[in-house]
Amino acid sequence: MQVGGSGGDDGSPATVTATNGGFVQANQLAVIYTPGTLTIGTGTSPARYLGGGDMAVDGNVFYNSGSFSTVGTLAVGGNVILSSANRNAAGTPSNKKLLEVGQATLTSSGVIDLNDNDMLAHENNRQKYENFVKAARNGGLWNAPGITSTAAKNSVPKNKNLGVISGADYAVAGGTVFDGKTVVATDTLIKFTFNGDTDLNGKVDFDDYSHTDNGFNNHRTGWFNGDFDYNGVVDFDDYSLIDQAFNTQGTVVLARAGDSLAGPGARTIVRANTDLSKMIATDNSMMLAPDGAMMFAQTPVDGAAATAGNLQAVPEPATLSVIGIGMLGALRRQRRHA
Repeated sequence: MQVGGSGGDDGSPATVTATNGGFVQANQLAVIYTPGTLTIGTGTSPARYLGGGDMAVDGNVFYNSGSFSTVGTLAVGGNVILSSANRNAAGTPSNKKLLEVGQATLTSSGVIDLNDNDMLAHENNRQKYENFVKAARNGGLWNAPGITSTAAKNSVPKNKNLGVISGADYAVAGGTVFDGKTVVATDTLIKFTFNGDTDLNGKVDFDDYSHTDNGFNNHRTGWFNGDFDYNGVVDFDDYSLIDQAFNTQGTVVLARAGDSLAGPGARTIVRANTDLSKMIATDNSMMLAPDGAMMFAQTPVDGAAATAGNLQAVPEPATLSVIGIGMLGALRRQRRHA
């Protein structure tokens, strides 16, 4: 398939549009030349693109609704733009999209704008995709070529990002399916989510602080280990990003429409109880706020499930004077850093 040219040469402006359940299929190479435009879906009216080979984009591809997948390489020197997922106040999208590729390459001018959608690459090269996001993020300005997010750029407060992790790390967190697609260890996942959402479950919780502390203490790198600005080290700036996101995420969970809000790494959080034996019996029940105070939902330990998003800081119970305070002190010491 060739749009806007042929034989390696640009031609006149040309447009191919699929909508109303229609589809475009290219069994071999697809080329979108500089004056060419390919549009998949219009508004929220879905369509499909099915690529059996590589796709080279020097012009523009607009992915608005439906599905887009190619088994080969998506090579971008122009623009691949995904429209908004149309999220409501709770963060639930009605037009969430997944850009699925065998692998992706970008020239110095190439742009893939995921907006508030996700991407799945069937390539075991996490660092390459981190570099694409890092370049586009440009220190938080989101104004450079690469794999970018208009939604993260325009987010108020500035607590959103594109998280990049491997399929292997996703499996460690208990994940097997990403946006409806089964994930294997050699895949690379990119999700629009909160800063600090290490396991890509759409929220910042206890597990994310655990992964970040582990990354800091063991000198690891990568989003899954707490390197949220992709500078190659887990440091003070990363803790600032996760703390700010935790404090401002509210009850919003950035999940796919129809997905369970639990997801990999979810934990039940309960309120403090003066009976230490009950507290210990509720596995992984404690959470630390950014200042080290314990955070719990206002739900009885022996009662119903915790209420999502209803967290409060509580004093350390007197019965924790020996074991509990010592444990919290150790956790706080892990969080101290230059």
